[in-house]
Amino acid sequence: MRLCPVRELLPGMMLGKSIFTEAGQLLLRAGYTLDAEVLHRLAATGRNAIYVFEEGTEDIIPEDLISDESRGRAAAAYGQTLDRMTETMRTRKDIAPDQLRSMLQRGGEFRNVVDVDRVSADVASIVDEIMDSSAEVLNQTLMKSRTGYNTEHAVDTALVALLIGRRLQYSRRDLVELGTGAFLHDLGKMALPALMNKPRSEMSEDEHALLQEHPVFGQQLLFHSSDRFFMAQTTILHHHERQDGMGYPLGLEGKNTKPLLDHQDATKYIFPFAEIVRVADSYDNLIAGGGPTGDPERAIRDVMRYSRSAYNAEVVALLAEVISIFPTGAMVCIAECSSKLLEGAQGAVMKINRERPHHPLVVLLRNARGGKVTPKTIDLAAESHVRLELVH
Repeated sequence: MRLCPVRELLPGMMLGKSIFTEAGQLLLRAGYTLDAEVLHRLAATGRNAIYVFEEGTEDIIPEDLISDESRGRAAAAYGQTLDRMTETMRTRKDIAPDQLRSMLQRGGEFRNVVDVDRVSADVASIVDEIMDSSAEVLNQTLMKSRTGYNTEHAVDTALVALLIGRRLQYSRRDLVELGTGAFLHDLGKMALPALMNKPRSEMSEDEHALLQEHPVFGQQLLFHSSDRFFMAQTTILHHHERQDGMGYPLGLEGKNTKPLLDHQDATKYIFPFAEIVRVADSYDNLIAGGGPTGDPERAIRDVMRYSRSAYNAEVVALLAEVISIFPTGAMVCIAECSSKLLEGAQGAVMKINRERPHHPLVVLLRNARGGKVTPKTIDLAAESHVRLELVH
């Protein structure tokens, strides 16, 4: 199967991987033959790409980090939390910011907004799958939708953070705490429904200042929902702090050292889990459209640009190791190649080359003029020079 931009889908194509709604419900099952009505519905979701079956790509099987079922359960848990917060805030749309702060501190109206048992069970299931999986990189960050942004962002931020945590050899217990903090890192935004999806460029100064309190709100909401997960609470509270001390809400500094739990003072320095979540959050925002590109390599470069100042340099280095810049099944164009006859040709990535990420195994499907060709597998590792571009 290959990853196909939604704008290029045609009636009669067969769905390669199941698609779920933002609430975690099955929308379309793998093997479904697409028709005009379904294509219209997919376009309306703002989804940018899906997997389809195509001749020559039968042997391309993306190695998923977690199952569709686990992703669906996590999405449903997030949707439940959002629904509970929406209901709680329904009659309080015009509440003043200082009143909101007081309400959250008291916690009476916000107790058990988060079904912590359900969320932690779903995160623990994801952790177990990741620990058992042979997959070393996240392969599905290119599959985003506009309507499902908040949920997809929560899940994918958690996956990136957990892959980094696995590289650091965190224990299962620590991974569950890290995953819970990453999954709920934007919990505080749910208390600000008017600002949750509002572009920052359209916010007033007061609105922007209020938004910067969402880490505090999120920590309070989790605190009032459970007497457990102290590390997850601290992760939420610190996830917008910067290494140079210019972050918010506390202005804490980082040490730019490996994020290990070494009992450092969390009132002076950024909690290690939060350093991981900050990088994972920023990367996924860039992929999802919060930045100028959906290109993993360029998004990683954008994060690297602020390594040591905004982001922990050790975490940024690990980010580059756990993200597939040319995911399995993604369509690529051979922009430059030592074999000139290959330049301009397009194909689907069959296998990632961990030693040489820019030289994957590719199934050629289109010539330089865009016409279909007899599928042919080529190993770009045999080329001395290759420059690939993702086909969006």
